[in-house]
Amino acid sequence: MFSITSILWECLPYFRYVQFPWRCLLCLNVALALLVTMAFPRWMTRILLYAAMLALLWNLWHHIQQPWWDNAADIEEMHDAIEDGGGYEGVDEYVPAGIDPYDVNKDAKQVMVVSGDEARIGIDKWNAEAKVFSVDMPRPEQLRLRLFNYPAWRVEVNGRPVPATTQRSTGEMVFPVPAGLSKIEVTFVRTRDRLAGGIISLLALVAALVLWLKIGKPGRKPA
Repeated sequence: MFSITSILWECLPYFRYVQFPWRCLLCLNVALALLVTMAFPRWMTRILLYAAMLALLWNLWHHIQQPWWDNAADIEEMHDAIEDGGGYEGVDEYVPAGIDPYDVNKDAKQVMVVSGDEARIGIDKWNAEAKVFSVDMPRPEQLRLRLFNYPAWRVEVNGRPVPATTQRSTGEMVFPVPAGLSKIEVTFVRTRDRLAGGIISLLALVAALVLWLKIGKPGRKPA
């Protein structure tokens, strides 16, 4: 946020992907809530402080920056797109690297044969974290799913893991299937970074509980 800290902005890994430097302050909201609770044990003082914060937010909302740029019609259009199976239009930074999301054909089938040949495909389940379907192929083929190939997706064909590749430009998932009837499961699994984040959150919760038990309930001074 200052010229003297620009070297941190340029050198720290992934720091620039925060988009706006002040977004880092969002991580301090939990600490702020805890410190306010500890610093002001009287409920009346807390209520006045909360009212002042709400008044500040209301003033910023109406005179400086609205909290959201979409209106009710935009939200309804997004809901209809999800219900129709086309999906909503995201932003470029949330798709796999080097991918243009506008090249994806939203009207395409959920499961396609790369060669264009016809195949019997039966979809059993298709939700946000699991895709289960069967395909009957006359010969070995490559299947393409209308699904971005994120690292957390795991593909199993007839119970065996299969490596998936990425369709150039669109970022869609591509993987091989053998001839005959195959049962395919595509599952969004927990990767190491997600596991590490969960462990850190759990440790933080335990630390907060220990501090709460050690210091006492809010409003009480330690002995």
